[in-house]
Amino acid sequence: MADYGRPTREFFRLLMKDGQSTLGIFEGQPFFSSYDQAALYKIKERKTEEAWKNHQDSLGDWIADCGVPGVYEAKVHDVPQILSQVVKHFIFHRTANMVEQFK
Repeated sequence: MADYGRPTREFFRLLMKDGQSTLGIFEGQPFFSSYDQAALYKIKERKTEEAWKNHQDSLGDWIADCGVPGVYEAKVHDVPQILSQVVKHFIFHRTANMVEQFK
């Protein structure tokens, strides 16, 4: 059965609008805050061992909070793997418990 935008679509639009305004659904934190994006950029741009060590002190706790083990022992050649694990944390692990509720 085709919906040509008449009552069914309008009802659904009003339902979604009311759900958003009264229940607060469809509102949440973005995957990456501006701090997270800046930190990811800083990790990505570390090309030398010295540059990596300088940022390891400032970003090490944040990276460890993302579930990356051994960040303080990591070398510059480990940066792509660290970056991958941090992104995986934000996309999958951080939201896994919320998704699990719908199973």
